[in-house]
Amino acid sequence: MTLVQVPHFMLPRPLSVPKELVHQFSGSSIWLHIGITLYEVLVGFILGVIVGAIIAYAIYKSETLSDYVKPILIFLQVAPKIALVPLFVVWFGLGLTSKIIVVFSMVVFPIIIGIESALRQIPSSYYDLLHVVQSPKSKTIVDLEIPYILPEVFASLKIAIVQAIIGATVANGWQANMVLVIFNPLRHPHSIHHC
Repeated sequence: MTLVQVPHFMLPRPLSVPKELVHQFSGSSIWLHIGITLYEVLVGFILGVIVGAIIAYAIYKSETLSDYVKPILIFLQVAPKIALVPLFVVWFGLGLTSKIIVVFSMVVFPIIIGIESALRQIPSSYYDLLHVVQSPKSKTIVDLEIPYILPEVFASLKIAIVQAIIGATVANGWQANMVLVIFNPLRHPHSIHHC
């Protein structure tokens, strides 16, 4: 006996959920969409890690640059990403580019903060020692900085990959809703065919 008639598409029966999952994953369509989303996640993640590492190192090496860049980074980080998605869609269109940029924006900040804070924790006595033995700059990076920051880099990568998946999910969901609004037949009554 039912008290209220709720349509099945709004509240499906519990047994219909696993059945629909099996149906969706047995078709090839879902795998294509999973592949596209993974592509967005990987490209945005890789770009975010590379750009984030470069910015973090530049901020670490230059106090002047740090004074200019850090306030901008903090502003971009505290701005809700869901609010930036419409801007990315307007600037870059509906498609892969805007989704990758959303993922990139979610990834780059944890990488910058993690690497920059790890670099600042290196004791100055280590640099003094390398300076005394006249170690070249490249040797300082390879022998001191990279090994010292690796634990923090891996912690930042764990945060960043989760952020990348969240970013791709938000971007896909938001763009799907936007497509529904743009192509809604009720907005264009002349396109509705009467039977």
